[in-house]
Amino acid sequence: MTGLFYGGFVIGATAIEADLLRAWYEACAAALGDGRDVGDHEVPEGVDVARITADPAVEEALAQALPRGAVLVHQRLHLNPSGAEPLEFHSDTCEPWFSGEARDAPPAVRIWFFPQAVPLNRGPLALVPSGAPDAHAVVAILPAGGFIAVYDMALRHRQMPNTSGLPRFMIRVEFTASRAR
Repeated sequence: MTGLFYGGFVIGATAIEADLLRAWYEACAAALGDGRDVGDHEVPEGVDVARITADPAVEEALAQALPRGAVLVHQRLHLNPSGAEPLEFHSDTCEPWFSGEARDAPPAVRIWFFPQAVPLNRGPLALVPSGAPDAHAVVAILPAGGFIAVYDMALRHRQMPNTSGLPRFMIRVEFTASRAR
């Protein structure tokens, strides 16, 4: 995955081997049980988030997005169950340093790691690239298993509806720019 952090996001394949990817997928699916408990969960034991963030594709994207260095803030397993409705477009911030004023929020990046393919009917992530005039310039992230999406948390984004009959889950890792507290 080379190139610019264009429009505030980049997507690409990781170098994680197929057998390991399958094991991580199975661990995540088992941790989510019946797949109905929407939102964030603990990353299951055996899923090596450090291996994801040390992947050359992720390191390159982080270096482009946060050139002065990155601090790990958050890592979770995130579920969008079957039947989930779409969310409204919104922006996020890294909560530990956010005081309620947008100017107080340091630059922050979110990484979505997808252990399974996410076709359009499975509730993919939709982003509005920076500089786009409105939400009609949406980019739907339709990754294959083992792909990552790295994006500026200030970008407007949303979850699309999941009409597939299957849960969609991914590992969410958030970084913020290094700075003195």
